Amino acid sequence: MAVFEKRVNHHWILRKQAHAGTGHSAGRGVYFDTHELFNSRSEEVISKADWEWAELDGARLIWAANGCVHSGKLHAKGLHSEKLLHDFLPMQFEELAAPY
Repeated sequence: MAVFEKRVNHHWILRKQAHAGTGHSAGRGVYFDTHELFNSRSEEVISKADWEWAELDGARLIWAANGCVHSGKLHAKGLHSEKLLHDFLPMQFEELAAPY
């Protein structure tokens, strides 16, 4: 497992753990990521096991989980101002014959 860290602000670090191999839960491929938020002052760890992707966008944090994209901000006490940006769950696969 490889671990990548990105400082969010003076308190929080976004930590991504890149996994490779078998022996994981159903619905995960051979390669997958898990995420957590680490408070560098209090050493509090908030696991975000359902996050499939996360990144900083300026001062806000954006993540994908359970078919949706969310945003929020981190302050000293944790994540707040969470917003649903888009819900992709209603989308359905549509097979198209070439040429498009």
